[in-house]
Amino acid sequence: MIFSHEAPIPLPVSSIRLDEWLFHLSEKEYMACARGHRAIGTNGGEHFDGMVNVESMAGALLIQHYRTKQLEADYVKLFSERSRGYLMHLLPFTLQVGWEMQVSSVSAEESKLRCTIDVMNPPWIRFAGFFNATNYWIHRHLIEETNGFARDLTQKGGK
Repeated sequence: MIFSHEAPIPLPVSSIRLDEWLFHLSEKEYMACARGHRAIGTNGGEHFDGMVNVESMAGALLIQHYRTKQLEADYVKLFSERSRGYLMHLLPFTLQVGWEMQVSSVSAEESKLRCTIDVMNPPWIRFAGFFNATNYWIHRHLIEETNGFARDLTQKGGK
């Protein structure tokens, strides 16, 4: 299931470096962007090979092991082939998650950040998710984190 949200950034697109910003985001800054954010860590040093995100949403704890697929100043694409989830923080399951962030120009002085996630849950989780409105909670989390990321980018001048 694909979810997407956009948030305004009052900065020109030329001043924003998503690649540098994302891989230098501290755990405290990451946690301030959304209530469900628990932890973040990067690997690969200055090569930005990937990252680990820990989130709690829709009644599940999720641990995503992202690998970098594409990394540019205005576009980042990550993929977690074997994310680990714990339904009700107890029952383990494996899922795949794609995550894209893109910044584009709205005007000479304004940009917008678009975050898209593609969540590929196993069938039994999709079925269970019908009863606890998982898709609603995932989309709500994405809205909150996209707005939080845009706020953090704005506060840092895009870097």
